[in-house]
Amino acid sequence: MKTYTVKEVSEIMNISPYTLRFYDKKGLFPFVKRNSKNVREFNEEDLEWVYIVMCLRATGLSISNVQHYITLFRQGDETVKNRLDLLIEQRSIIKRQLVELNEKSEMLEYKIAVYQGMINGNEVSLHNPISEKVKNRELVKNSKLRLI
Repeated sequence: MKTYTVKEVSEIMNISPYTLRFYDKKGLFPFVKRNSKNVREFNEEDLEWVYIVMCLRATGLSISNVQHYITLFRQGDETVKNRLDLLIEQRSIIKRQLVELNEKSEMLEYKIAVYQGMINGNEVSLHNPISEKVKNRELVKNSKLRLI
């Protein structure tokens, strides 16, 4: 079976050798073996773990939660529900972050259009997304209907 060094894995997966070693020290690659010279040797299955860890971290999952996920995985199929719950929670966090990023992106688009209009000498009469949010907030605030 082909094995890969930290340097090779870092090049294949586009992750720094330092990060790979750090994650390994944190126990995120529990199946990586070391040779007689104590050098880490990753196999094809280990590369899959590296990819999974990178994806989980890219979603914002903390190292301790990735460790927990791996612990659950190693405990077997009786922990599938726990792993699912962990991933569903992280997905909901990401969805909230996406909504926030979209709102911030709208403001940037608005400001860019304003400045481009000013530079081009055009009269700027654009919809301000913030004023609409304030207006909607006032409508909800003054409404007899309250959202719970």
